[in-house]
Amino acid sequence: MTIILFASCGQGNYKGSDSLSAVLPVDTLMTDSYVLTFANADSFATTDIYGDLNYRIQLTDTIGNWHNRAAKIQSYLSRRFCDNFFTTDTTLVLKLSNNKTLTFPIWDDKKDEGYNFEHYFEIIDYYLLRVQFGEGNCWMLVNRKNGVQKYINGLPYISKDGKKIISINSDLEAGYSFNGLELYSVNSDSLQTEFIKETTWGPTDVKWMNENQFILKREHFHVDSLTNHQVNFTDYKFVTIEKNTMR
Repeated sequence: MTIILFASCGQGNYKGSDSLSAVLPVDTLMTDSYVLTFANADSFATTDIYGDLNYRIQLTDTIGNWHNRAAKIQSYLSRRFCDNFFTTDTTLVLKLSNNKTLTFPIWDDKKDEGYNFEHYFEIIDYYLLRVQFGEGNCWMLVNRKNGVQKYINGLPYISKDGKKIISINSDLEAGYSFNGLELYSVNSDSLQTEFIKETTWGPTDVKWMNENQFILKREHFHVDSLTNHQVNFTDYKFVTIEKNTMR
């Protein structure tokens, strides 16, 4: 049975309501407004949404704490994106194109959360921030023109035409963060949530093919009932997004 959960970003807390309780084929996912159909696909090279993935991996290979990893990446990016942000001892400062600034705490002990600069997506003119909690994390997209902020539960993958965003996050083992995928539409001054969908498998990579199709890499955790050993495997699916006409 597939459970549809519409979640908002928060520290280890994802609340939602069932919008469908019918048994669905494994090659179909449904939300209130969309149907996603899955077909087998060939593997693809790892998508580098940042343009510097290998260097990021080198920076964080020996750092265990995720917030410390994000701080290390932020320090590296401070030169590359010096026109976009800077930091003080306690604060991340984003520069907007309207000559205003936005500030975020690098770490807030009372709220048990912190913010780090992750990237600037020129195609949609948005900043990406990593939002770390004491347990779990999410991300935030910030409009560089007007400062509008949007929490998202996973890393954003932007369609080739810059009109849609698929965000994905896999957290099958720990369960501290959202596990699933989301779809957003990019408007002139904001982002519109199309759906938020939790899954029983973990989405780990996306390659957009056109405005409504992408290839999805997924990870699966399976415990063998005979040996009680966990078996992990991945597969690739060609996903088509269509409007749900069965409502």
